[in-house]
Amino acid sequence: MEIQNSVINNVTVFQSVAKITRIAEFDLTRGSNNLTIPNLPSTLIPDSIRILVSTQQKSQLLGTSIKQVFHSKTINQTRATLEAEIDALKEKIISKEEQISGLTTRVEQFDNLLSESRIIAHNISNGHLSIEDHFSIAEKIDTKRDEFINKKGELHVELKDSKTELERKLHELELLKSQHPKMSYEFQFDVYIENDSQCKAELSYLVENCKWEPFYDFHLHGSQVNVNFMANVTQTTGENWENVSLTLSTSSPYIVTELPELDPWFINAYIPPPPVRPHLMKASRDISDSRVLSAPESNSADQMAYISEPPQSTIQLEGSTLLYEMPFKVDIPSIDAPTKVAISTIVLKGVLDLVIAPRLSNTAIKRFKTVNNSEYLLMPGLIHLYDESLYAGKTTIEIVPVGAEMELCFGTDDHVKIERELVKRQVNKKVLQERKLNLYAYKIKILNNTNTVKKAEVLDKIPVSKHEEIKVKLDESRPQPTSTDELNRLTWSVDLTPYETKTILYEFSVDSPKDLIIRGLP
Repeated sequence: MEIQNSVINNVTVFQSVAKITRIAEFDLTRGSNNLTIPNLPSTLIPDSIRILVSTQQKSQLLGTSIKQVFHSKTINQTRATLEAEIDALKEKIISKEEQISGLTTRVEQFDNLLSESRIIAHNISNGHLSIEDHFSIAEKIDTKRDEFINKKGELHVELKDSKTELERKLHELELLKSQHPKMSYEFQFDVYIENDSQCKAELSYLVENCKWEPFYDFHLHGSQVNVNFMANVTQTTGENWENVSLTLSTSSPYIVTELPELDPWFINAYIPPPPVRPHLMKASRDISDSRVLSAPESNSADQMAYISEPPQSTIQLEGSTLLYEMPFKVDIPSIDAPTKVAISTIVLKGVLDLVIAPRLSNTAIKRFKTVNNSEYLLMPGLIHLYDESLYAGKTTIEIVPVGAEMELCFGTDDHVKIERELVKRQVNKKVLQERKLNLYAYKIKILNNTNTVKKAEVLDKIPVSKHEEIKVKLDESRPQPTSTDELNRLTWSVDLTPYETKTILYEFSVDSPKDLIIRGLP
C-alpha cells in the first residue's frame, strides 16, 4: 500500500544538514502489510532514515528498505507543458504588438484630422460647417484619440510583462534541458498486526543542502541595546517545509565513533647535505631544481615531518549545544534564498561613551560596552546597528558566551568637535656634549556641543625608539594620562561637560646623538 498523506511535522536544522520528521496515519488489516512512503527528496541521507510505528493492536515491524526512483517521464511532461506555455506567450506578444501598431495608426489619423485647418476654414467659409459643429467634432476626435493613447499605454505595460514572463520561461526551459532525470527515494516497510487497526508512523531522516546562519539587529537606546536575534534559514532539499515546528541547533548530528590517538612527535638533528663534487658543478648549473645541491628528497621530507607540529584545531565550547525552538509554525520553501526567522529579543544594559583618536580622525566614535547577561549564546554573525531609529552601519561578531563582555561601535557623534595641533617643535643642542634634544608639544581640544555630560576615552601616542642611542620621554601632560602602555600609547578618561571645551596638552622629548638622523619625527 502506498501512503500519500505523509506530511512534514518537525524540522531541526543543524549547521549543514537538517533532521526531518514526517507523520502519516493509515489503516492496517490483519496479517502482514507491505507499505511504501514515496517521493522522499534526493538530498536524503539513506543511512539516517528511521521509522517508529504505533498501533492500537499488537504489531511488529518486520523489515525496511529504501530505493532510488528515477522520474524521466515527469521531466518530459514538465518540459512539454513549459514549451506550450512559451508558444502561447509568443503568440500573445505578437498579438499585442499588432494591436499597438493598429492603435498607433489610428492616433496618427486623428492627429492628421486635427491638423487640417485649411479644409475646416474652407468648409466654415462656404457655410458647410459652423464653428460650433467644428469644435464639437474636434472634441469628439480628441476624446477618441485619448482613449486610443490610453489603450496603447496599457498594451505596452502588458507587452513588457509578457516579454519578462517569456524570458523567465525560456530560462526555466534551458535549466530543465540540462537536468538529468529527477531522482527521489522510496521507503518501504513491512508491518505485521494481529487485528485490523489504525496506525501512526513517524519517519525521520537527515537531508543535505540546508543551513542556518544567525544575524542580529542592535538598536541603541541610551544606556541599553535591544537585540533582535534572528536567523537566515536556507534550504534546497527539494521539498517545501510547510507549517512545520522548527528548531535551530548549534551542533552537528554526526557523532565521532573513534577515540583520538596521538602519533609520536619526533625531532632530530639537522643533517647537512653531502659536499658537492667539483666535476658535477657545471652540470648542476643546468638543472633548475638540482638534486646535487639539496638533500635527498626523502630525507628532506622526513626532516620536515620531524620538526613540524600538527595543525591546531579550532576552539569549540564543549557541552554548549543550544536548541532554539520556534514558538510558532513556519514555512521554509525549497529555494536558493534565505527565509528570515525571529529567534528572540534581548535587552542588554551597558555603558555608552566616546572613543576619540584625534591623530587618526577628528571624529568621536560612539562605543557601547556591555555584558551578555542573557540566556543566549550569541553566535558569530552579521550585526546591523541602529542608533535610535538611524542606521549606523554593520559589523560582525565572534562568538559571545553568556557572561562575556562585548564592545560595539555605533557610528560617530557629530555634536563633538575635535582639533589636534602641533604647538611646539624645537631642537636644543647640549653645550660640550655630542647630543641634541628634540622637543615637541601637542594640544587637543574637544568641544561638547550638547547639553549632556559625555564620557570619553582619548587616545594618542608618542614615539617608541628602536635605537639604543635614541631616548624618548614624556616630559609633561595636563591632565596626566589615565594609562600608558609599553608602546607609549596614552589614554585619558575625561568627562566632557555641556558646551565646554576640554583641552589636553602633552610634551615629549627625543634625546639622540647630534649627528644622528632620525626618521619618523614630525
